[in-house]
Amino acid sequence: MTRWAPVLVVLILIVLLGSLAQDQSPSSAPGKPLETPLVKRWDGITIIYNAEDPWSVFESDLQIATQWGSPCIQVQVSYFSRDHASAAFPVFDRRSPTPVQLRQICKAVKSLGKTLVLHPVLLIQDPQSPYWRGQFSPFDDTQWWSDYTHWIEKLAIAAQASQVDLLFIGSELTSLQAESSRWASVIQTVRKVFGGSIAYSANWDSWHQVPFHSQLDLLALNGYFPLDRPEKNNELPLTPEEDRARLLPHWSALKQWTQGNETPVIFSEVGYPASARDLSQPWNSIQPQTPLNGALQRRGFKAFLSVFGLSDLHRGILFYALHGHDPETPSGYTPILEETQMLWQKHFQESPHR
Repeated sequence: MTRWAPVLVVLILIVLLGSLAQDQSPSSAPGKPLETPLVKRWDGITIIYNAEDPWSVFESDLQIATQWGSPCIQVQVSYFSRDHASAAFPVFDRRSPTPVQLRQICKAVKSLGKTLVLHPVLLIQDPQSPYWRGQFSPFDDTQWWSDYTHWIEKLAIAAQASQVDLLFIGSELTSLQAESSRWASVIQTVRKVFGGSIAYSANWDSWHQVPFHSQLDLLALNGYFPLDRPEKNNELPLTPEEDRARLLPHWSALKQWTQGNETPVIFSEVGYPASARDLSQPWNSIQPQTPLNGALQRRGFKAFLSVFGLSDLHRGILFYALHGHDPETPSGYTPILEETQMLWQKHFQESPHR
């Protein structure tokens, strides 16, 4: 036995050193996180931040969202391109937050122990432009993507420093969604500087046309599904059963998609305007000379939640949105009836958020 003692000692040392070396091995290269984020669902309220407003407006919206029991706070911040074709963005706009303001926003949300989602959107600054962000068509494709990557990278660095849980790297850029290699480069750049979850938000009619979704942690869709038909006379309201029937094809499309894809899906925006003639265009909150219609707004949210609610087909619903508007102003998406507000609260109470 004495003769074999040195051999046994050597073997034990080899095992111990091998284990120590394994524990000290460098972390894997940037890519899709190896561990699933702790957040199981992303249920909450969107707050639209406008840098032109006094800070008290955001504080008030955040207080309301907290009182309503929102476990997750999505902050939507707007940046601007001069038009649909030019690069050299974002251009200066008083509505866009400065880096200091962005840190202040994030600090306020995290101080309340909330899950924080940062949702930057790139909009067209010219109010007379017939285009929207889903129709960007750059004159200089290479320069546009270089500017876009640089812009998102700066936001990702700020998000990492501010402990953002989920960062959107794009929102409703429908005309550019097919650029898989460009998006792959953007995602790789973001992952190098940001350790949270990343997502892309697609429009309700093109969410299934995001070819780079497998590189994301979440695929998001803005669920502005029409309930009424503009060519029809909508004076006679649909019954709840008829509303559900209008939404079921979208539920079926989501079910079919999830059966063939592993990327989790969330609703990044679900909103119904407080001022509307009908629910044929729930994405349109600017309808001149249209009075407030809280019952119509309530009907939209009630129908949506009756179909999608806490369905296991998705990982959460981010309601759209708190604006800090005067409730008497006939614009925006802020719920104006207490019953509608209670629909949101009930959803949060039933959500297995963590």
